[in-house]
Amino acid sequence: YLHWPDRYVPTFGATEYKRKDERPGSISFEEQVRTIGECIASGKIKNWALSNESTFGVCNFAHMCQQLNVPKPVAIQNDFSLINRRFESELAEACSPANYDIGLCPYGMLA
Repeated sequence: YLHWPDRYVPTFGATEYKRKDERPGSISFEEQVRTIGECIASGKIKNWALSNESTFGVCNFAHMCQQLNVPKPVAIQNDFSLINRRFESELAEACSPANYDIGLCPYGMLA
């Protein structure tokens, strides 16, 4: 898993994006995907996944994978429970088999 986005992303229940919290100098999607591709090509890993990612991030990773001919992530591990259903909106659409086909491995299900 790429466990946390390197860039600012509202997490832990935050529902509002705050531009003042953006971090300059974050590692680009291209550099991350290129490095993942090198790990796959060298046999160090077979598959990869995302964690705590947003819809924006999923779409950018998927597009960069297509551009660089790197296998896309096979799963995303985001919070999902009876009280946290945020995955079911736009993120579920992006991850749907009809779109990027990225499976959900939920955490915090008993919260």
